[in-house]
Order: sequence, then C-alpha cells, then structure tokens
Amino acid sequence: MATESQITQGDGYEPEPEEQPSDVEQSFMDQLRARRTAIANDTKTTFDVPGYDGLLKATYKRMEYADVMQIVRRVAGNDKSKDVLGAHADLLIRACTSLDAVDGTHVSDGYDMTLAKFFGYNTERAREVITYMFANDLAMAAHSNQVLAWMQASQPEITEDFQGE
Repeated sequence: MATESQITQGDGYEPEPEEQPSDVEQSFMDQLRARRTAIANDTKTTFDVPGYDGLLKATYKRMEYADVMQIVRRVAGNDKSKDVLGAHADLLIRACTSLDAVDGTHVSDGYDMTLAKFFGYNTERAREVITYMFANDLAMAAHSNQVLAWMQASQPEITEDFQGE
C-alpha cells in the first residue's frame, strides 16, 4: 500500500503552486495602503483665504461627520440664503485652527476677537468677524465648499449631506 507521501509525489500529481503577487500587483497594493494611511493622517490642511491674493492663509482641521451634520441640521430644508450662508460660516469657524500671513506671522487662532482686532473691527461674534473679513458672501461660501471638498476625501457623505444632494 502506498503512503501519502508516495501518492502526492507519484503518479504525476503535483499540488497547485501558491500564486505570488507580481511586483506590479504588490506595488499597487502598497500604493493603496499608503494612500489609506495618508487619508487617515490628513487631519489638517491650509488654504489661501479668497480675496487676499495669497497674503493670508487659513489652516483647517478635518471635522467628524457628526459635527458637520450638527451644522447641516440647522439649515436642512431651509431655503433662506442667510441661514445657508450662516452654515457655511459656522463650518469655517469651527474647523479653522489658525490664520497666518504668507510671511509666517501668526494672525489668529481662528475667526475670533483676535482677528477682529487685527482688522480693526469691534465685535465679539465669530459670524460677524468672518463676514467682515471675507467681505464677499460668495467667496466665503466657495471657500467653505473647498474645505468641505478636502474633508470629503475621507468622508464622502459630508459634502453630499451639506449640499443636500
């Protein structure tokens, strides 16, 4: 009677070789892993502030879905442009971590009283500060959409819900 080792080695039987990924496939898999890591680690980014010709830069943190949705719920189903603009302002206010001049001078930690004083504006309300600083509602909304697009890279549902699509 034949033993198991004789059966597997004799009579032309050979076990299927395990497929080894090619260098190209492995490289692609490494790229996917690296991209996922980059997305997870991309928690802050910096944008030029519209209207300031590159002289002022704002750094934003990525917000969690629930935090964005809290802002969205306030204007859901509301067609009032003032409320929608307020939601754009609120998103920028909550996400901003720093405003800096192109020369590296730190201006403010966000759209706050420090920024208002920098521009010689007297208010204690963040929405008034951001409205004064942008001086252009469409630019502020467009900037908010830029920030949302960046946040959306790791959480696609954010932009869809914020824009009501």
